Amino acid sequence: MPSLGPVELIVVLAIVMVIFGAGRLADLGGALGRGINEFRGAVGGDRAAARVCHGCSTAVPLDAHFCGSCGRQLP
Repeated sequence: MPSLGPVELIVVLAIVMVIFGAGRLADLGGALGRGINEFRGAVGGDRAAARVCHGCSTAVPLDAHFCGSCGRQLP
């Protein structure tokens, strides 16, 4: 099976842009991201039980004492 090179990907992206338009393409990307996020939540079980770091607004587990992203101590 032949692989897709950069030229082929640009042609496919141009065709998709012509068919859907730039605004609709952004909506489709957002919907795809939300769908993937919901799927991860359903497969991962109780991943919604997390806190949010006040320094960088990243989700951290409930049992964490420090933020894994910015290193700030959690209350």
